[in-house]
Amino acid sequence: MRFNMHNFYSAVVSFLRVFYMKRNIFLAGSVLFACAVNAQAGVITHYDVDFNSPIHTPGSTPTTGSGADTPTKIGFGSPTVKEQFGALDDQPLVFNSNGNTAPYLYDQIGFRLGRGYDNYRFEYDILASNLIGSEYQMTLLLDTPTVQNVYLRPNGQIGLTGRILSPPPAAAYFEEESILKFVIDVDLAASRWNIAVNGSHITSSTFQSSGGDIDNFRFSLGKKGFNSPRNDDVYVALDNLKVTSFVDGPDPIPVSEPGAFVLFGMALLGLFSKKRLRTRLTA
Repeated sequence: MRFNMHNFYSAVVSFLRVFYMKRNIFLAGSVLFACAVNAQAGVITHYDVDFNSPIHTPGSTPTTGSGADTPTKIGFGSPTVKEQFGALDDQPLVFNSNGNTAPYLYDQIGFRLGRGYDNYRFEYDILASNLIGSEYQMTLLLDTPTVQNVYLRPNGQIGLTGRILSPPPAAAYFEEESILKFVIDVDLAASRWNIAVNGSHITSSTFQSSGGDIDNFRFSLGKKGFNSPRNDDVYVALDNLKVTSFVDGPDPIPVSEPGAFVLFGMALLGLFSKKRLRTRLTA
């Protein structure tokens, strides 16, 4: 069950006014501040990863962890942070199958998501080299847990899971050695997503989430098919990854009902403690 924190604020304010009126402005402010910490309006940032030092080291795989500035895990291979790759000159992460053990020739990183929002925006810069004409593809995988993918295909087109853009718009063709700035908006409430590259609209279509959220997302470079030939000359670089959610107006992020009651309990505890302290001082 989701809880409307705007109404909760009003209830807390009314409660404090009834019991203490103007004598407890400081306590009331403290309680409302505690509520505000759990309520954020506007843009909520889940990830902001640029693969820069000192968190990430050039020549090594990226640091992993639970923070907003690191991938959660390295799924396959050994994607490596580089000082620069082509036009991406500020420590991008480079994917390549060189050194990977067959048959798993993927370079892949993964991020945990599943934050309970009804929308997510994925922004990132990507640059491909020798991908066109190979039998490799670069994929953004969104685990819902049913997978929804965005591809850089070896035929030079941008595509989606189970769908070939026909006819593809001019912006759906990408050029190698050029930075592609992706902006992908997923509206889970409307079951739609919109994809734009370098400011140009690619497509807006149905987004199917089997679990009602995006649990994880992954970036992966690998062979298009199991029997596709190995090609260690294919490189794809990733940088400036940002994942956000948008919250309308003054309404904050959804807060679970148990969490709201914890805050309410804190308010009651503060009132009770103040009353006991005053009783002791007047005894």
